[in-house]
Amino acid sequence: MEKVLYGVNDFLLIEILKIQDDDMLMESMLSEWIEKNFDTEEKIQKNIRRLLDLIENKKEDYIRKVIRTVLAVCIAIGSFAIFESFIYAYKVNDIHDSQKSKVVKIAKDEITKSKKSKIFNLKTIEKPIFKSYKDLEYAVGKKESSNRWDIVNSSGYMGYFQMGKSALQDIGIPILNDEDKEAFLNNPNIQRKAFKKLLKRNKQILNSKLEKGFDYYDGRTIGGVKLSKSGMLMGSHLVGAGAMSDFINSNGRTIAKDGNNVPITEYIALFADYHIPFI
Repeated sequence: MEKVLYGVNDFLLIEILKIQDDDMLMESMLSEWIEKNFDTEEKIQKNIRRLLDLIENKKEDYIRKVIRTVLAVCIAIGSFAIFESFIYAYKVNDIHDSQKSKVVKIAKDEITKSKKSKIFNLKTIEKPIFKSYKDLEYAVGKKESSNRWDIVNSSGYMGYFQMGKSALQDIGIPILNDEDKEAFLNNPNIQRKAFKKLLKRNKQILNSKLEKGFDYYDGRTIGGVKLSKSGMLMGSHLVGAGAMSDFINSNGRTIAKDGNNVPITEYIALFADYHIPFI
């Protein structure tokens, strides 16, 4: 097996694994490390391998404690199958390495226990739902236009995302005549690009108008409504970034509504916690 090289991130893990006399502290710190470093399949496999390398010479009870923590987090973030399959792959690669085989055997034992345990039963654990940017596009389209690209409402808002002429003008897509309008309505790619540009534009406006900046309010509760980046941007989509900033800066007392009497709070909640990679 090729040699694993360790970086700064791994030294943090090494320090965590030194905490053997405080189970709760070690498990808490290790859980946080896993959540930050298991966000892609590639990272999951790389970091599980490094973790196994680091604990191979530890005592059996400590190995079990670490593996149980890893399993709990993997299950919580929906990565149990990846962890299990990698353990088996690891065993095949190191079949002649008795020390590593011991770690793998312990891991397999803990996997078997976890499947039978009420604590780690996959059927009873509610896994967090990852809401992608593609999911956001679909959800917004369904709400705004019933997923139609060519629709124009009675107030002149156009397309899949129901964007107005002034907003499009602000992001460099002027609609000056019927020909421009038809070109916009008949081109989903232009509409998607316009929506992305508008999200970026609204973030810039919010950053300039919010007392503590856009990122500060992500995850905070204002006026009884939990804020998220996607929720704030969709509140801006509904009634404008200025009205969104007024809601936050007034601590939830100023609640704008659109022409259909829909309050900004509805969109903040409805479109909460979608992942927008370019924001």
